[in-house]
Amino acid sequence: MVNITASKTINALKITGTGQTVGGNALTTLTLTAAGVAVTGGTDTINVPILAFAANQAIFHVNSGSTLNLNSTLSGSAGFVKADGGTLVLNAPANDQGIANTTANTSLSGTYNL
Repeated sequence: MVNITASKTINALKITGTGQTVGGNALTTLTLTAAGVAVTGGTDTINVPILAFAANQAIFHVNSGSTLNLNSTLSGSAGFVKADGGTLVLNAPANDQGIANTTANTSLSGTYNL
């Protein structure tokens, strides 16, 4: 498990392996400037209180056979895209003002509130 203790800005996030968790202390924000998240295998979790993308459209690449459990509030203004054949499970509200899109052969579950 990776746990951030203060808000952090990085370019993008790639999670490899299974059972991996990216977490954060209360009120922390993980900002992704390139707005990309890739999950390459297994079942993994993002559990940072706020996952922010600013004005960029977020893209979640979840490979076939993989699952990303997203327990973070999404924050941004350009929506998000779920790509590839895996599953994205949304377990937190979103403060995202854009549109949620999925590409062919994708699975999206959970709750998405605008």
